[in-house]
Amino acid sequence: MRILVTVPLVDPDVGPQAMKMLSEVGEVDVKPMTTEQLRDVIRDYDAVIVSVWHRVTRDIIDAGRNLKVIGTASVGTDHIDVEYAESKGIKVVSAAGASTYSVAEFTFGLLLMMVKRIPENMGRVRNGEWGVRY
Repeated sequence: MRILVTVPLVDPDVGPQAMKMLSEVGEVDVKPMTTEQLRDVIRDYDAVIVSVWHRVTRDIIDAGRNLKVIGTASVGTDHIDVEYAESKGIKVVSAAGASTYSVAEFTFGLLLMMVKRIPENMGRVRNGEWGVRY
């Protein structure tokens, strides 16, 4: 199986493990590229992993004559014509749920920042005012 990865999997916690798993399934090519470049090379691959910046439309799916799997390194799939891909027997997979904890932590961080008025108080400190207001 030939696998094309169009976005470098650089996360140090996930990237090396993901690349190892992919290489156990087939031959992996990592080639960052534009959507137009993807259209030109997808015909040579059985699977492709794209990013949200790649619009995987009908013409790109049709160009992938050997395509069996489209994966996305994101939670959503709105950049992929999932219905059309599946009608052609192509499985579409995503990283659904991958950022659940990060999003929750970030949300609570923003809530604390606003409750404690951190942006406002940072501005005061920068202006030489040391009294914090709650």
